[in-house]
Amino acid sequence: MKKLYEVRVRVDVGGGIQQKKSKFYWLSKPSEASKVYKGPGHIMTVEKVGKERLLGVGTFFTLGNDLLREFEIVKEIDKGGDALENVLGKATEKEKIIKRRYNARQRKEASY
Repeated sequence: MKKLYEVRVRVDVGGGIQQKKSKFYWLSKPSEASKVYKGPGHIMTVEKVGKERLLGVGTFFTLGNDLLREFEIVKEIDKGGDALENVLGKATEKEKIIKRRYNARQRKEASY
């Protein structure tokens, strides 16, 4: 039975700049997927594509996160809390890390 495999490839686009790309193949084994790819670049990984990604749901897609956030707002409203302040005001751990890195980069550039 054939399954969808994603081949992640790092391609040199010129000037020492590399770009990551995905190629998809319907095959029965991941080793076949790596053999089928004949383009330029270095194969990084070969993975079976999950059902969530095929259907367009889950953590890979941002729509799922938006829907979950809306459900949290509805729950907060039902509890009688301030939905926008409690749910949207909270920064996720990833957002905190990104903001911290940005601020550190700004301080470093300002010190030069």
